[in-house]
Amino acid sequence: MTLSDKRKASIRIVEGLMLNTHFPKPIRGHDLKSTLDVVGIKFRDDADISSDQLAEIWLRLAAPSRPSNDVALIGFIGYLALMIRLTRSFLAGQVASWIFAMLIFDWTRTCSQFGSKSGFRLGQRLDHLVDLADRYPELEAEKQAEGMLDDSALHNLAKSILEELSGIWTDTTSRVSTEES
Repeated sequence: MTLSDKRKASIRIVEGLMLNTHFPKPIRGHDLKSTLDVVGIKFRDDADISSDQLAEIWLRLAAPSRPSNDVALIGFIGYLALMIRLTRSFLAGQVASWIFAMLIFDWTRTCSQFGSKSGFRLGQRLDHLVDLADRYPELEAEKQAEGMLDDSALHNLAKSILEELSGIWTDTTSRVSTEES
């Protein structure tokens, strides 16, 4: 297997962990064992790997010539992946709606700020995501005030948020790949 093949396989592993690990399940060093050799980073097997560390590993794999100390870009990628994990976990019934509402509201703003600082703003997509997330706490408050038993409006909004997040992720990975070549 060539270095390029190892790098591509490692990107798939890291992206899988970043985007599909249920929130808030930790990602450990042993989950990345085969990947870390490619980027030259070492973690203990039981180390709890942060979203920023995962983003840095992903960036080193996807764009090895890009500076790996770009804090704004790492923050943008880290928060984007965290929001995808959180939204998927909420839709799977593993995160309470009030936790989802609070975190997605705050994290969309933080992600947007990092995106602006890193130059990965991606036009209106991130603005649309922030607008969607703004609606979520209002729906959650209505649910509590009116005692709604049906969470379909909350879940439909979360599905829209996940769709937008997935599109932003695709645009970001495409842009990083394009800049690297």
